[in-house]
Amino acid sequence: MLCMDGNGEKFMNILVATDIQDFSVTLIDDVMDNEEKRANKPAHHLEWGVNCSLAVAMFLKSLSSQIIIESQLNGSLKLKILQKMENLHSKIYEGQFLDVEYEKKKLTEISKDDYLKMISLTTGSQFAGFFRIGGIIGGADFSELTLLGEIGLRLGTLGQIRDDLIDYLPEEENIWKTPLLDFKTNKRRLPLIISWANANSQERRKIVELQKKKQFDSEDYNMILKIIMKPRNLEEIKKIMQMLKNEGLQMIQEAEFISEGKNLLRIYFSYGMGEI
Repeated sequence: MLCMDGNGEKFMNILVATDIQDFSVTLIDDVMDNEEKRANKPAHHLEWGVNCSLAVAMFLKSLSSQIIIESQLNGSLKLKILQKMENLHSKIYEGQFLDVEYEKKKLTEISKDDYLKMISLTTGSQFAGFFRIGGIIGGADFSELTLLGEIGLRLGTLGQIRDDLIDYLPEEENIWKTPLLDFKTNKRRLPLIISWANANSQERRKIVELQKKKQFDSEDYNMILKIIMKPRNLEEIKKIMQMLKNEGLQMIQEAEFISEGKNLLRIYFSYGMGEI
């Protein structure tokens, strides 16, 4: 979809506003997850301090709304975009709340559906919201906005599953994050949930034992990988990812979008699967 009047410049501030809001969410997410690195650099809260990082996040959130309010768009369009921005923002923190609550629960209490609900509210809602905002800018009607949201939801969910799986890879410089941080911080993410469900009693005891440790040696790391990266577990994760990709591609195929837009969306889904 393209802007109706062909003048994309007046929408650039909206794109900047969404990027600013995304950065505000990233700052808070890193604090909540005790993230050590972001893009191979120390996480901002480690450099600035937690209080400063949170203050910057709050400032950026306000700034993103102010940019939209002061834009040259008409009042109705501004309101639609602000509504989408606020909606996706509230859903993200609803998902963050679930993430924190899941950390308090035993692995036996968290299902795959619980996990999918949580990430659909965080990364899934973020992609869905931004896709809808793009549709609003492009003049999409209600049905097209709904479809864009459903495509974005699946792409965001797919991308988060991939990110959670990457957490178990050892090449820190390549994955741009600290390996095993989700495991160390008791995150109830899909690789661990599925591995627990498929593990025998000895493996489950080992998972519990290892999650109590603050530092891992090479033997610990190899044991974690041996349990988590079993072919059966990886196949189950891949099946869920493939389902999301297939659903998204089917929606793209049936949508009345321009061919360039369809091709770009297909590339996004291939990237989410790790095919690029």
